[in-house]
Amino acid sequence: MEADDPTPQIRTAVVATTSSATRQRAETVSLLIVRRYPRPMPIKELTDEINSLRHEEAISERLAESAEAVVQATACIEVLEDTDLAIASYRASSSSDQGARYLALYGVLQALQTQEDALEHLVRAFDKAVDFRTCFPTQEEKSLKDALIVRHRAVGHPTKGECKNRLRYYGISRLSIVRLPGSFDLIEWDKVHSPEAGVIPVSVADTIVAQTRTVEGVLRRVIESLRGLLVASPDTDDSQQGSS
Repeated sequence: MEADDPTPQIRTAVVATTSSATRQRAETVSLLIVRRYPRPMPIKELTDEINSLRHEEAISERLAESAEAVVQATACIEVLEDTDLAIASYRASSSSDQGARYLALYGVLQALQTQEDALEHLVRAFDKAVDFRTCFPTQEEKSLKDALIVRHRAVGHPTKGECKNRLRYYGISRLSIVRLPGSFDLIEWDKVHSPEAGVIPVSVADTIVAQTRTVEGVLRRVIESLRGLLVASPDTDDSQQGSS
């Protein structure tokens, strides 16, 4: 999915340094975000149900038309579960080592993108059984772009310099990395338009909560669609008639 450039909406005034008081407020806000939005149903429970449903005869027959789709769905489910574990580990981490914090941040941003890809590919693998847009509405797809943009700029290709008609370069402020789950400042250098670095504050906790809710919503819609196939299948109708 191509990520639009949201910089006009999220860029802040030029900031040279970040005070410890500001850092503490950012951490407090991040923790409040997590408490305000409790963790949804674990992704593993949802993927287990999808695994169970996809082996039902009415659904497996449709999926059998494409052996590649069956293998892809299996891989997607594994990756969704694995990335959920990685993200949960990030949220539980409390390392004070600066290098470990960088490693955790790089890892969780990559895990968010990998999870996003697996979610989209899972729905597409089920295209013989479910409607993509019903399970993955446009607004949900758009909501995942924020994590993709942040990951691309912060840890994907921060020094590549390509951003439409402007050359921008990025880095993570070492002073801004706070206790997990927290936030960080993404530094933006744009020498042509500004002699100083700009700062884009990023809430990792907020991004995780938003994406987890989106993943849960999409998986629930996949489950509903698969259940609908079972209700509508001739085998189900016949069994109901035989028992009456």
